[in-house]
Amino acid sequence: MGIIKRQSIKQSIVSYAAVGVAAISTVFIYPLEKEMYGLAAFILSLAQFWAPFILLGLNGVSIRFFPQFRHESKNGQGFLFFLMAGVAAGSFIFVLLWGVFGDEVRSFYEDRPRIYQQFFPHAIALAILMAFFSLLSVYASNFKRIVVPAIMQNLIRFSLPTLILLFYYQKVLAEGIVVGVVLTYVLALILATGYLRWLGELKWKPDFSWFTAERKREIRVYALFSLLGGLDSIFIIHIDNIMVSSMLDFQSNGAYAIAAFIGNAIAIPALAVLRITAPIISDSFRRNDLAHIGQLYKQTSINLLLAGLFLLICIVVSIEDLFSIMPKSEEMAGGFMIVLLIGLGRIIDMGASTNGLIISYSKYFKFSIVGLFALAAFNIIANYLFIPQYKIVGAALGTVGALAFFNLVKLIFIWWKFKWQPFTLQTVYLLIIAGTTFLLAWNMPVTGIAVVDMVLRSVLVALVYVPSIYYFKISEDVNGLIKNVLEQVRAILK
Repeated sequence: MGIIKRQSIKQSIVSYAAVGVAAISTVFIYPLEKEMYGLAAFILSLAQFWAPFILLGLNGVSIRFFPQFRHESKNGQGFLFFLMAGVAAGSFIFVLLWGVFGDEVRSFYEDRPRIYQQFFPHAIALAILMAFFSLLSVYASNFKRIVVPAIMQNLIRFSLPTLILLFYYQKVLAEGIVVGVVLTYVLALILATGYLRWLGELKWKPDFSWFTAERKREIRVYALFSLLGGLDSIFIIHIDNIMVSSMLDFQSNGAYAIAAFIGNAIAIPALAVLRITAPIISDSFRRNDLAHIGQLYKQTSINLLLAGLFLLICIVVSIEDLFSIMPKSEEMAGGFMIVLLIGLGRIIDMGASTNGLIISYSKYFKFSIVGLFALAAFNIIANYLFIPQYKIVGAALGTVGALAFFNLVKLIFIWWKFKWQPFTLQTVYLLIIAGTTFLLAWNMPVTGIAVVDMVLRSVLVALVYVPSIYYFKISEDVNGLIKNVLEQVRAILK
């Protein structure tokens, strides 16, 4: 877990620095223009929804087959040439399909304001940029490099609030916001390409001899199932913004996106850990080192649960105070329930550990399609049932239900095929510690001053939670990290 721990911690630091900026934006900037923020979230979600179909499953291929290519190819990293050519082909096919079926999509919004249809071309361009950037970012993880791509991926955290402020002060129109978002990903793609070149891994010379007929067939099959299996996050995260915007309005989507951002912040450690763990699991399957994968399954679960529960407690006990200091806070009705529900969904997902990666990189990767159809059906039906009745809270209900159902299916499948499950007795102890910490923080006396109460509650959570997990040795990795910090502090104080 050494390199996983180092790279994950570094990426988490980068991500939380960006989240710090995004949190300030969420509290003080986005509420000023919820409609425009809802528009931006709608365009970003559309692009994120389309990007996997442009990628054609090649981001999964880049991890699954890279160990083989690197060991067997004569020309080093020519693998990247084939991957980029595949995404270019996917972009061309997608544009052609939009030319044929685009009118059908636009007709769905014919009774809505023109702004709903105005920015579809921008969303297509954004989806293509996201696809290329995602491929380069995932490809860099093969070299255990995830921190710098994470910085590039978070550029939108800085550009979007700037664009919303420019609109608020009447310096740009709605089109300026959308164009600015697109240009942000143009910059990210340029930087990602330059980073691979700096690493010395931007090598284009193809090695056609490696692509035997059998291997091409294997790649095509895996790419198809990687594409389908990779849609799970789309149906969990981005379908909500699309459906809330389509069934309600951009104003509602802006409020939902603000609350959902806070709930989803809990998952940031998981993004870092899973990104660096993916190529390790892929290589372990190649070497048939199943014991190592089983060990990672448990270690990752307890570490992610530990981090996620700490963040969930800090957020939930202070969220009402946070909403109270937002501009136009009266428009955040239902925000507490959205944060709580999405946060619980993320805890379920983090506790389930690397189950998706294990299935994707094992010989049972075709099962991903079963899970995807179950997830898609559950989430879409739940949203159609809940959003009209419960408005934006209904979207959060659909999300937590989908996460719970989807992870249960994957947990059962992995137990059936490998006899692995991610939970231990330490998981039970951790849940007890988390529950106790939450009750203490929730019932502590308050001053009535929102900022002061948020700080006091967070300090109480840290003072109870961190020593408890250390004393009960919940995680060897976390205990080792705490010991290192304490040793450095002692050295400074000597």
